[in-house]
Amino acid sequence: MNHHPNNVMFGCCFVMNDRIESFDWLFQTFLKSMSGTLPSTIIADQAFSMAVAIDSVFVSVQHRLCCF
Repeated sequence: MNHHPNNVMFGCCFVMNDRIESFDWLFQTFLKSMSGTLPSTIIADQAFSMAVAIDSVFVSVQHRLCCF
């Protein structure tokens, strides 16, 4: 969130499948584009493969679940 209590999106990507390897690549690419700076929180849905990749790439980042 920014200083106006609005969510801020730093990136968007379409993936062809929901394999752990795809999300792992995506998150590693995100880290590279951010010069290795980790986000403080990631808000995502309950996809198992995404959660596994978040835990392996963003070890110290809080993973929160979104509500649709």
